[in-house]
Amino acid sequence: MKNDNRNFMMFAVLAVLLLFAWPLVMNRIMPPANPPVTKIEGGKYEGQWKHSVQDGSGRYDAPDGSFYEGQWKNGKPHGQGQYRRPDGKVFIGEWVDGVYAPDLEQQQQQREEDEAPDPNKT
Repeated sequence: MKNDNRNFMMFAVLAVLLLFAWPLVMNRIMPPANPPVTKIEGGKYEGQWKHSVQDGSGRYDAPDGSFYEGQWKNGKPHGQGQYRRPDGKVFIGEWVDGVYAPDLEQQQQQREEDEAPDPNKT
């Protein structure tokens, strides 16, 4: 009987240790998939991650005081978001692969104008 109590106590102690210590051990071996705040290039990012890059909703605050808040895809602003420069100017709208979409539209229009035949040339 005495041996059975000792075995039960050893089992109970091991179970409690595993229950409370295992999450601590695993966080040291494998950090959480979505760390709440991560420092990047001197700034900090808070938001969602996928495959170790920003993906989903999040906010990046740069050391110069600028920030981007909105949708991310593959580590770049992509989708709806807003960017504030250090001088306070704000850009709100659609982003594609890290570029503000109105800038993409202007670049496309410029390319089309450059490629169009010149009516003054014969």
